[in-house]
Amino acid sequence: MARSRPLSVLAASIAVLFLAGAALSPLKKIASPAEDYPELETSAGENFLFGILGGYRPFAAEIFWLRAFSAWERRDVVPCVANIDFAAKLDPKSRMFWHMGADIIAFDTPAWIIRRDRVSSKSLQALIRRRQGAAALDFLDRGLKALPKSRQLLLDKALVYDKSFGDKLAALACLEKADDDFAPMHIVRRHCSALEELGRYEESLAALKKALPRFNPEHPATKIYKEHIILIENKIKSIKDKEAAK
Repeated sequence: MARSRPLSVLAASIAVLFLAGAALSPLKKIASPAEDYPELETSAGENFLFGILGGYRPFAAEIFWLRAFSAWERRDVVPCVANIDFAAKLDPKSRMFWHMGADIIAFDTPAWIIRRDRVSSKSLQALIRRRQGAAALDFLDRGLKALPKSRQLLLDKALVYDKSFGDKLAALACLEKADDDFAPMHIVRRHCSALEELGRYEESLAALKKALPRFNPEHPATKIYKEHIILIENKIKSIKDKEAAK
């Protein structure tokens, strides 16, 4: 028994070294059989090494995340994204990997690519932002398979749709899904702000009023929330007054 733990640590360390090289290799898509982790698409080689790692997968994931951070500091797109992707595969229950990884893919890597390749054309810059935004959305969809109840990842998708594509309707759809009957105040307000950007003030007001009873009336944020309601009520009144005056 005394020797089993060192041997398992050694096996895990060797596996991590193999994985470090595999992270940059093309991956064949098959379902992961690991029962303790959500089903994600991995290669046969990855499945084998994941099995060796066993309970050390979160530890190995942190190593790959540190590798990603090192590449992030150098603004090196390929190793940064590859290591982010592998960290998330190793520990798909870590919301932080999906959340921060998507942010880097969608908003940092386009700037690096544009600067690296000296892209001056505005249309090409926009194309790069959309391409990286699409990669981030795909990454977040995988994250939502692993963490289907994550409101944060839905908020991240909404941000990518809005900033990378200017698609406010797609962003709104994500926010609507996040704003369920138990959503915290900041998500309700973000959903309602998205409705207001589209001129849908009545829907925003209804959603704000519906959620109000579940918030602590003594909390300082509730006062700001109520001010939001009054602001929208006044906005609706102003619109109706203008229409009546025509």
